[in-house]
Amino acid sequence: MPRSALIIVDVQNDFIDGTLALRQCPAGEDGKEVVPAINQLLTTQTFDQIVYTMDAHPPDHVSFKEWPAHCIAGTKGQKLHSELIVDPQLDPKWIIKKGTDQNVDSYSAFWDNEHTKQTDLQENLQKINIDTVFIVGLTFDICVYFTALDAAGAGFNTYIIKDCCRSTQPAESEELKEKMIKLEKVGVHLIDSTQVPKLLS
Repeated sequence: MPRSALIIVDVQNDFIDGTLALRQCPAGEDGKEVVPAINQLLTTQTFDQIVYTMDAHPPDHVSFKEWPAHCIAGTKGQKLHSELIVDPQLDPKWIIKKGTDQNVDSYSAFWDNEHTKQTDLQENLQKINIDTVFIVGLTFDICVYFTALDAAGAGFNTYIIKDCCRSTQPAESEELKEKMIKLEKVGVHLIDSTQVPKLLS
């Protein structure tokens, strides 16, 4: 039996209907659509651990040179969407705050973008013998993508549940096609939520 974790990436207000709402991106997708899909997984499947990630940027974060200011620590925009199921008893160590350093962005839940600073996630998952991770959330082609690359690099069996993610770039874009090839090369599996029960058993 696999020991599994579900990693829920950045389902935050600013990416859904705030300053960096996904629907304003080229693919025009609605980030809120992942909320019921993820809740369905949380209520029907049993994972050994649930992990939430969130951007928690300082007010002068480096990414604001490229993007509108978003997910500033302590603001409403930084909070997880109110309809997303979160166990109030969840140990805070399973809520991974990233992008907290003013000068370095952090797309992945495991490492910052320069691969100089690691979060506690890998170590904490290994401590409880997790060998398989399922990744969902926002956005498929940025934070989900980089989290999956690092998860595979750390030796976890890694699955992205595609129907529980939304992208900034349309499926036919060259950028997204290249990313799909890269995921395949490192052994990340793209699946649909209907395949999860079988993989968990």
